[in-house]
Amino acid sequence: MDKRAIELSTIKKIDLTQLEPISLSAFYCANTKNQSDHPLINDLESEISKTDFFFSSSKSRRTYPGSSKKILLPVKGMHINCRLDDAILNRSSIKTFRKSRVSIEDLSRLLYFSAGTNRQYEAKIAGRKITWSAHTFPSGGCIHSLSTYIFPYSIDKLQHAIYHYDPSQHALEKLKAISKEEVAKTVVSGNNLPNALAIIYITSRIDKTKDKYSERGFRYVLQETGHLMQNLCLVAVSLGLTILPLGGFYEKHIEKILNIDGNQEQVLYVGVLGKPDRKQKRISITELRKNGTIGDEDYSV
Repeated sequence: MDKRAIELSTIKKIDLTQLEPISLSAFYCANTKNQSDHPLINDLESEISKTDFFFSSSKSRRTYPGSSKKILLPVKGMHINCRLDDAILNRSSIKTFRKSRVSIEDLSRLLYFSAGTNRQYEAKIAGRKITWSAHTFPSGGCIHSLSTYIFPYSIDKLQHAIYHYDPSQHALEKLKAISKEEVAKTVVSGNNLPNALAIIYITSRIDKTKDKYSERGFRYVLQETGHLMQNLCLVAVSLGLTILPLGGFYEKHIEKILNIDGNQEQVLYVGVLGKPDRKQKRISITELRKNGTIGDEDYSV
């Protein structure tokens, strides 16, 4: 018997059935907490590393230079006549839509105000000129690793195909034609969403955020995804539409139709765009207090 065999023979056998089950989410959260003496952020102190990082992050968003067709979205009349408080209070996860179509102009507004580029920055670091963009939602480290894809069911001037939104040009890149039956298979409730106008997929090149923030970067990607989805919800309401956010979707099928690997680029959120079939009843704080749902003591200052 060799030395290794002897060592192995002395190890006490563990009854795996007696171990407490490990929660992957709890394990991840526990091991990605920032500690004051050991923050989970890679060292970017040198000018060279800063240059490389900003150059890399400026190219973190997915691009399709070989796309068969790029559609420049209309930019005339890019404004929305809706108060913010109305948009917030009217937002609701409506699951039934009425038959309708949406104009390419309204789709343009939805994508621009939700996910568009609203600022550009330039800096000279270590002798190199770096340009990067910021968008209408916050992103950890201004990395903006998210991409937005859309399949239109009933949008003027668009075919049944997968399109990628390019915020730098405010344009759609047509990737490939696909049937609505195939797209319906990507969400758990796909066959129960008649009259949907479009399905929107949000993905992330998570590795770009992890380059700066290590494993903790996944936290920031999830936060960023939530920011973008809330933008979509509020802008949709402002346009007389609605977005139903979905957590029930089939990643493998989406990866296939988007042609992403599911590793370096992952799908994180799905939204269904539609025209609400009825107006949701709003309730005021006064009514809530009258019904006893909210007590006056909850508002004491």
